[in-house]
Amino acid sequence: MAVFNKKYLEENYPNLIDLEEIKLEAIEFESIELGAFKDLPNLKSLYFNGNQFETMSSEFFEGLENLTYLNLGLNIIKEFKKGVFSKLAKLESLEIEGVETENIDECLFDGLNELSKLNLKCTPCKSLSIISKLNKLKELNLMMSSVEIFQENALNKLMKSTRLIQINLMA
Repeated sequence: MAVFNKKYLEENYPNLIDLEEIKLEAIEFESIELGAFKDLPNLKSLYFNGNQFETMSSEFFEGLENLTYLNLGLNIIKEFKKGVFSKLAKLESLEIEGVETENIDECLFDGLNELSKLNLKCTPCKSLSIISKLNKLKELNLMMSSVEIFQENALNKLMKSTRLIQINLMA
């Protein structure tokens, strides 16, 4: 089992304290060691797409309070633990395209008050109510997702409550 840890960072990224972006795409990591991101105060972007993560919890993101972009797409994530993104209050863009969780719960995005871009392409997002609290959302990708429930006037309400400028619903 390939575990992402602080040692990997130290061996592959000099000057950790100044690091603003990490791209760890398709390396087949299956887990993240707790505390792996401590002492990375300047990290803004994290690309963890295309790995083998099955579970995500908030502990994985300790030390990433200044993160503004997170890509977890194309992982085999089957479960997002409650409050998984709660420590990422400055997050503006989240990509979880193609995750394999059975359902995306409304509380998944709790605390993401700055989120302006959300990619839910090819996810089991069944209802637009999951994004009801995302007041700064400007871009939403639901292409090939499993949206089944369109509340009456859901898109109109979304357009009024946010400044949504792009929504993709193509099948």
